Amino acid sequence: MMSKRIALLIAVTACGCGGDGGGGAPDAAPVPTGWVSLVSADWTMPAGTEGYVCARATVPYDMYINEYRPIAPPGTHHTALSIAPRSGPDETFDCAASDIGFRIIFGSGVGTTPFALPEGVAYKLNAGDQVLLNLHLYDTSDTPISGTSGIEVKLIPASEVTYEAETAYIGRYDLNIPPGVVTASAQCSVTEDTTIFGVFPHMHRLGIHMLGSALIGATGDAMVLLDTPYSFEEQLNYRVDPAVTLHAGDVIQAECTWDNPGPNTVMFGDSSDDEMCVLGVYRYPARGGISLCFQ
Repeated sequence: MMSKRIALLIAVTACGCGGDGGGGAPDAAPVPTGWVSLVSADWTMPAGTEGYVCARATVPYDMYINEYRPIAPPGTHHTALSIAPRSGPDETFDCAASDIGFRIIFGSGVGTTPFALPEGVAYKLNAGDQVLLNLHLYDTSDTPISGTSGIEVKLIPASEVTYEAETAYIGRYDLNIPPGVVTASAQCSVTEDTTIFGVFPHMHRLGIHMLGSALIGATGDAMVLLDTPYSFEEQLNYRVDPAVTLHAGDVIQAECTWDNPGPNTVMFGDSSDDEMCVLGVYRYPARGGISLCFQ
């Protein structure tokens, strides 16, 4: 069984007092900027097992996030951070892959490094929102392992924000990867003007290449957002610089390539031994809708 875990959310601790010798009401505490710990969870996994741990935490004040930094010790397969409907107390609990909010704001995998947004762009969390951290943990060793996984964020003042951002994930469920080198694609149509400033490719152990493109509806031309070899052990976010503005009718496409050396067909699944084809897209302005676009 997994160990008991503790969810952590940064709280405002600074306090100003009234100038009447302590008899007046305290002033409002200043909203922090800079790096803070948003939410994390302690965990222990038995040898040779995998599973999910979730943590809920309520946002104590309006936050504008300009950079993400994952906390991902060995055993952390991937992390999904979302804004979810309030569904329970702030706590940690055993969960499943499906226990995730539909407004995902950040994801990370093995080897993901900090990801900074462009100047003037930020994700907004409102005071009273509840964030949900979904951890997929996998101990491939022959001994139990423990760790603390979570997300740290860099906050900026509201006065520095020009655009509020959101994330969309393009992928597909009907994967069928026979032995050999195989390529499949997933697409999502753009319904409103949007500006893409970053991408995050995600596959599992068989993934070897990701091509992310914007297919321009008026001309049919393909604009490359990402074209890179893929390594499960080094899952990185990539800035799209300069940013690319798309319009209604354009299409975002993820083209995934795997090399399956085994004798069996591999299907879609959450385990590292299954496969995925997902392209996370960082964009603005935020529309506030569902962030998953899966075929």
